[in-house]
Amino acid sequence: MQWISKWSTIGISLLLASVSSGSAHAERLLDSLQFKPYIGWEYQYQHIKGNGPYVQFMPSNFQNQAIFLGNKYHKNFGIEIGYYHTLKKSQGSAILTQYWGIPANGSTFVMGQMRNQGFSFEWDVYYPLDPFFNLMGIIGIVTMHPNIEILTSPNTNLATALRTVYGRNKTILRLGVGGDYEQKRWGVRGRIFWDKTQNLYVNVDHVGTVFTTITPEAFKQTCTFTFGVYYKF
Repeated sequence: MQWISKWSTIGISLLLASVSSGSAHAERLLDSLQFKPYIGWEYQYQHIKGNGPYVQFMPSNFQNQAIFLGNKYHKNFGIEIGYYHTLKKSQGSAILTQYWGIPANGSTFVMGQMRNQGFSFEWDVYYPLDPFFNLMGIIGIVTMHPNIEILTSPNTNLATALRTVYGRNKTILRLGVGGDYEQKRWGVRGRIFWDKTQNLYVNVDHVGTVFTTITPEAFKQTCTFTFGVYYKF
């Protein structure tokens, strides 16, 4: 029975060493946590390409402004919330005789107008290159509320159908990369995002019985380029 007692002693020793090591690691992690909040403003240039025939009249380029509040809780990690809205309304126009393969009963002039606004939440990962400059990786979500107005003339059946299309709220995935440069109190940053706007649907419930092929998938994916400044408390 001595060998059982011997291996029991070894097992207990290894378990205690593991617990001790884990506790030390957790303590070091907690010690490295910090509270470094910041607030800032950001300019955003956003390109949202229309899907299928929507591309003929839906606006695609937007200038946004955003405000954000965040906390860099570790030298390598941070979280952030933000609110953005469109600065400049974009629009496109086209003369259509058919839509999604269905002929209209007359030529229709169509012009789309859209504004965007919403909230974002993100988790930021920092890779310091020196004491002032960091590379960034971002994963998060963004809530988009596209305010869409489709203007048409004359009063064709296609015009009647398109006037009923409007935007819907949707929360979608956002991924990005970037870099920031910071001093004691101030910082600047530039970032590039990919937003999964192919999952941003419009409402087509009331288009009628003729143009039933009109899809709610009005957009392809989005690229957003940003430049921001922030103040650290």
